[in-house]
Amino acid sequence: SSMEHEDKPTADPKLHHHQNSPHAMPNLSQIIENVIQLTLHLIHFVIGSIYHFWTSIFRFSWRTFRMFADPILSQFGILLHQGTETAKEVIVPLKPVLERSIWASSYVFILCIGLVIVLVGAYLLAIFLSLGSYYILMPSPFFSTPIYFQRIDDASEPTAIAKIDPSFLYRGQEYNLVLSMEVPDSPSNDEAGQFMIHTVLFSGKDEEEDEDPSNSIANSIRPARIRYKSSLLKTMWTVFYSVPLLLGFSEEKQNLDFPLMEHVTEHFESVIIWISSHKLQFYSARLDVHLQLYGLRYYWHNWFYSFTFILIHVIFILELFFVLIFTLFILSMILLGRKSPEISETPQFSEPKTSPMESHEESHEDVDDEPMELMGDGDDFDVWDNFKAVRKGDDPTPA
Repeated sequence: SSMEHEDKPTADPKLHHHQNSPHAMPNLSQIIENVIQLTLHLIHFVIGSIYHFWTSIFRFSWRTFRMFADPILSQFGILLHQGTETAKEVIVPLKPVLERSIWASSYVFILCIGLVIVLVGAYLLAIFLSLGSYYILMPSPFFSTPIYFQRIDDASEPTAIAKIDPSFLYRGQEYNLVLSMEVPDSPSNDEAGQFMIHTVLFSGKDEEEDEDPSNSIANSIRPARIRYKSSLLKTMWTVFYSVPLLLGFSEEKQNLDFPLMEHVTEHFESVIIWISSHKLQFYSARLDVHLQLYGLRYYWHNWFYSFTFILIHVIFILELFFVLIFTLFILSMILLGRKSPEISETPQFSEPKTSPMESHEESHEDVDDEPMELMGDGDDFDVWDNFKAVRKGDDPTPA
């Protein structure tokens, strides 16, 4: 224990006193704080120096610019004043012309606005006429109605009756009848094979009570069959569409269209359809009636946007042509009204022109014929005789 006591180091009192003294070495945080403060002072000094440097340069540049620019600006002001006075001297005499030109430009502006309004109105009218003509002149080209086949038992043939809207059919038009069916890819449909579709048209009078085809206005019998698929094709199709089939986005079915009649012109209101196969299975069925279009109606229905675009611009050009003719007619009437002379209400008859000699002789005759009115009383006959002698070139007799 004495050895351990002897080997134990003793603390130096001088070292302990040096660590606790205020003049000890600063720690790391104080050093970093001092460095940051020094850096901030340096940045402030650099920014202030740059600011004062560029401020002095800007002031020197501005003074130099003013020293050279003031004389130029003063001369420019003098020239501007002289130009203003000269412009006044030139513009004041032209003031009436400028006023007339301003009025003319306002008239042109109003005319342009009116022209734009006329063009826009004519184009909108052409659109309205073209679309209105389509909905008025074009009959409904398609009519569809669902049909529901009925069976008495499993061995009976499916039969359905379809009603046709009379307002859809137009007399003299041709129609095509198509039976659209949605059928499953089932073994029963594969076994059905070839079957017949019997279609009968009735005029709408007691067709439910009397279904005898002899009382119909038209009938047809057409062969039909479900689209064939081999077992290999079915397997490949099922594998390829396995994911959509499992998710419900696709089904094992076929959408088939069977033409029943073409170019039907008779007016009918009901259709009876028989299918000869009792093995045929289907999800749904509908009867489609298509209007057979010809000529412009065919193009207007099948190429609606192109044909309507052409028709709109044709109508627009015709409208502009008629507007131009009407404007020229109005202008011609106005100009003719200004040039036509004013006709007085009371007719004036011009007297026939006479020569100076004839008028002179007529005046002599008047004087000879009416001496009493001109001379007055009978005591003045001597004066009157002397006057006539002077006019004839004789010597006047003494009174």
